[in-house]
Amino acid sequence: MRDPARIPRILEAIWKVWERDPDLRLGQLIVNAIRPSRPAPQISGFEDSKLEERLNNYLALDTPRHTADEVVLSLTLNEAIVLMAFLMRFRDVDKLKVEHPAEQQMLYDLAALVQQHLGDELTGEWSLLLERARQEVLNDPE
Repeated sequence: MRDPARIPRILEAIWKVWERDPDLRLGQLIVNAIRPSRPAPQISGFEDSKLEERLNNYLALDTPRHTADEVVLSLTLNEAIVLMAFLMRFRDVDKLKVEHPAEQQMLYDLAALVQQHLGDELTGEWSLLLERARQEVLNDPE
């Protein structure tokens, strides 16, 4: 387990840097400090108001993250569309390295679940819908 005492130390360091440079977004501050080898626009460009909203939503989850036998995931519509395209591409062809039959079954099951929730979205012009969703997922970190 990571040392919980690190949390106040790191938050204090962030506080000091951010007070010195308050025009930075928090994600921008973190990316600037880490200096990753690849650009991280989804983090550096993420607005603080949206981050605050997401953190509050994260805190609002009063229930456990999962029950004894069920995990519930939440996706945006665009994320679900992109995931559906990915899953359908690998549903019938073992292009991924499937190491166990249970993994193959999960691909089938996940594709079915996503398809069940998309419903009407799948009846339109799929290629246009998918391209728009891919762009939104890449460009809009919401």
